[in-house]
Amino acid sequence: MNRSLALAGLLAATVSVNLPRAHAFSLLGPFETWMSSRLDYETLAGGGPVRAEDAYRWNLPVLTYGFDPDFVATFGEAGVKAVEAAIDPLRGLPDLGGADFRLLDEFPTQPYRVNFSAQQGRLVDLRSVALGALVQHLGLASSERYVWCLRSQVEVGGITYFNVFSRNYAPLTGTPSASVNGISYTYRISSPGAPEPSDAVEVAESFPARSTAAGFNDFPGDLTPEMPGSFLTGLSRDDVAGLAWIWATNRIAWEELPSDCEAVPGSPPLVRGARRPGVGRIEWRRQEPATSGAGWNPVVVTFTDRYLNPEPATQAVVRTVVSPDIVFRVAKSRYRPLYLLPSSGGVSEPLVSETDTSRWINRAVENDGIQPALGPGQITPGATITFNASPALTWQPLVAQGPPPGPQWNRLPRLGIFDGGPVPPTPLPTAAPEAECLVVLAAYRKGRYEPAGTWVAEARPGETVRIEYSTDLVHWATGAEVPAEAGSHVVTDLLADRSAARFYRVRQP
Repeated sequence: MNRSLALAGLLAATVSVNLPRAHAFSLLGPFETWMSSRLDYETLAGGGPVRAEDAYRWNLPVLTYGFDPDFVATFGEAGVKAVEAAIDPLRGLPDLGGADFRLLDEFPTQPYRVNFSAQQGRLVDLRSVALGALVQHLGLASSERYVWCLRSQVEVGGITYFNVFSRNYAPLTGTPSASVNGISYTYRISSPGAPEPSDAVEVAESFPARSTAAGFNDFPGDLTPEMPGSFLTGLSRDDVAGLAWIWATNRIAWEELPSDCEAVPGSPPLVRGARRPGVGRIEWRRQEPATSGAGWNPVVVTFTDRYLNPEPATQAVVRTVVSPDIVFRVAKSRYRPLYLLPSSGGVSEPLVSETDTSRWINRAVENDGIQPALGPGQITPGATITFNASPALTWQPLVAQGPPPGPQWNRLPRLGIFDGGPVPPTPLPTAAPEAECLVVLAAYRKGRYEPAGTWVAEARPGETVRIEYSTDLVHWATGAEVPAEAGSHVVTDLLADRSAARFYRVRQP
């Protein structure tokens, strides 16, 4: 019988004595070579947790953002206002360059709330997912996820040993911590065996177990029950603590000005690469699409750059931004959200996706580090945050004859706008798929699933869907059509068990 044993490394061993005020943050950066999917290192922003001293940051005092014309055309002015509202907490931050505990204590520890009407309607708040994506692009990772991490797992003599450590850090000091926003975490080892990943799963000693904007989008998929109806009131104390660590003026790191920066006319040539302090805070400027319909209206930013040469020095910089540093877009799905197998837990396109950290620049060498040290580093411009504007159509297999259990009839989440006020939640408009709905749902292999070929298809008003079957994935025949006006149907292929294999797909005529 295989046994498991968790061995806490040095970091994990010290966390119990380094808990100043029971708060902490995690930092985002490119994956290290050992951060494999086998150890469950997958995040929405496409990166992993880095050491406090290896922080990646956006270190220019002005950041531009813009809305792709398709975003405005799809979500309208309401969608634009929702994202602007997500930026407001970042725009309103004080200078964090010399932050102390008194400043941090002005921010709430629990910015999570639930709108039960939105929860019932399976709506996910656009403003909240946008804020979660933005703080990740500023260099924060989900603290609730990286309180405890796995460094490795090794099997010796039938016993699996796990190296457990922490990448969650206390405000201002950067020492490891086992708490986030006043909530302490232990862990349990999850190791179901290949191909499923292993993980040190955080276990909150009190609830709620999620309390940071950086962790809002870091659910294990958009189908989890927590996300619909949840919303953020703003940044948490530990979100701000993480930004204060990144932007601290005493955090000196070698960085290089982007290529679109030039010296102000009449000034000496720029010192591009130099050791620089944190900027303290960032100003947010909106960049508009060009009236021609192609490209963007340039934004010219002038600022004072501070650096060490080797003594503190300044220089006047002008930056001409041709395209926004962050662009908000919409995606029109190529297929409908669907569930593949009864045991799969569900599969759907994410409601929000982002450019990953692969383009972030590792400055370990310039900062006297030794490769393959992960940082510190710079976050590069040109990020996109994309929202899924697909219609929410549910496809589900049955696991037994007769009506499915109630929860299986829930629609997949869709984006909306809501808060805790009296205004009812508002679903955002949806967009038609870019291509014909065409998906192989699953394969029935004789004797493997019961009942064979039974599915639930729920069509939205005005839609008709067709379920087709095949024995070779080449030749397809129509099994059933589901008109929207007829409501929900249970479609059963009674001949499925006469074939060694039977494949199913869905098409929209």
